[in-house]
Formats: sequence, C-alpha cells, structure tokens
Amino acid sequence: MKNLLSSSRRACRQAGTQGSSLDSSALPQNDNKLDATVGEGVIKAGTTEVTIPNTHVTPGVKIFVTANSDTNEQGLVVKEKKNGLFKVSVKNKLSTDVKFDYWIVKVE
Repeated sequence: MKNLLSSSRRACRQAGTQGSSLDSSALPQNDNKLDATVGEGVIKAGTTEVTIPNTHVTPGVKIFVTANSDTNEQGLVVKEKKNGLFKVSVKNKLSTDVKFDYWIVKVE
C-alpha cells in the first residue's frame, strides 16, 4: 500500500495535480490542481481546519484523508462538503503543521 501511495503522489506531482488549501498564499496557480481527484493539503499550526477547493467535490462524494505527519493522536475529519470545496479539520489546535493526502471518489 505504501508503494502505491508513493507512486500516486509521485504521479500527481509530475502531472502538477497536488491539492492546495484556501490559504491565500497557497491558492492553486493553475486549473489542474482544482481538477485533481488525488492531492495533498496542510492544516497550518495554530489552526483547526483547512478549506480545499476542488471541482470534483459535491455533497455526495466520498473523500478519504490520510495524515502524513503527526496529529498528536487527533483524527482528521472531513468536516464539510459543498459543491467545489471541502474542509478537513482536527478537534484541537496543534503546534505544528499537519500534512495529509486526500482522494475524492464519486459514488453513484
């Protein structure tokens, strides 16, 4: 599974499809990032959530998130899904950034 995730991350980076948070300093620079179904996000230190813009998100999709850094034993939660965006959160503020991968799956 680790090799599959590493391969997927590498392929997404090469294709320029990493996800971004809605933090103004990290807004996507091209439409490819908004159109990816696999990407990365960061909940910045001192905050509890991040908004990820993505054209594939609707209220009915499934979004899977996997932490890539220490969450201090807190789970990552997909807090909200709306057309064009979703929010990932932790319960309590952390002292370091929390990096995560996401996968958006359309369910019919």
